[in-house]
Amino acid sequence: MTPYCKVETDKLDLSSATKQAEMEYFGFSIDVLDIEKVLESNPFLKWLYEKHPFRAGLLNLEPFKTYKWHTDGRRGVSINALISDSPSVTLFSENIFQEDSHQADIQQLDYELNQIYLFNPQVPHTVINFDKPRLLFSCEFFLNKDELSFDQLKTIVNENYTLSL
Repeated sequence: MTPYCKVETDKLDLSSATKQAEMEYFGFSIDVLDIEKVLESNPFLKWLYEKHPFRAGLLNLEPFKTYKWHTDGRRGVSINALISDSPSVTLFSENIFQEDSHQADIQQLDYELNQIYLFNPQVPHTVINFDKPRLLFSCEFFLNKDELSFDQLKTIVNENYTLSL
């Protein structure tokens, strides 16, 4: 199963979004965004927030850095959009942690700039960033992975929006 899907909606425009705070979050420097401004920027996000509230921020990854293979501890699903034109690679692998093999199958999420994606953070994933700072818009739902999963949200979203790979 593919651990991500593109939401066919308006591209994300955060030009009016304001930063509320900065914080460290699992090794990322995060700019926490004013949620009201974020919701004003995109009808899909406003619709989604009314169903499942979330907080939103910009995750910063410096040039020539990678974020190690992991699954998210709390998040069952996230909404992501790459907002900087930075060369980077996002990979998923169901079998990266198998100890009986030196190789693993991978699947690449090739982000379209400012396009919104449903993202399954419960599948092992990593990011490799190259020569420019990488800014990723990401939402964290108030419900945790036991309360809201990728598959559950995908079903809800697919009732009102078209999803594609």
